[in-house]
Amino acid sequence: MPNRFASIARLAVLAAALLGLAAAVPAQAQAPAAEQAAAKAFIDELSQRAFAALRDPELQGDAQRQRFRELLREGVAIDYVGQILLGRFRRDATPEQLAEYKEIFPEYIIRIYTGRLLQIGDEQLEILNALPQGQRDVMVRTQL
Repeated sequence: MPNRFASIARLAVLAAALLGLAAAVPAQAQAPAAEQAAAKAFIDELSQRAFAALRDPELQGDAQRQRFRELLREGVAIDYVGQILLGRFRRDATPEQLAEYKEIFPEYIIRIYTGRLLQIGDEQLEILNALPQGQRDVMVRTQL
């Protein structure tokens, strides 16, 4: 079922693009306002570092992608985001497909966003809100 898996992967990436860049940041139970503010500040600082890496003339090609990969792993709960984006399609996937998706999703996001973010120019990431997600997480919603 490689075609079905490819469709699931494309749908997940499309959902990511439509939702904007979202990151789950660990926080305490029900994330009081101070923790939501801390989550926003974390994402703001991370996005500034990501844009700096993408705009650094010293970093090109693989070095640029590697730096972006490091920032993504450091600041984004990429496995969690990947699971959310699969949504109901996760139930239809085999364990092998889920394992493959988990392996290729981060690299796909890196390649897509590196290319697209390079085209943005001087725009900055706008933080729309930070909302509690369960007892341990805060979802920070952003847009360019």
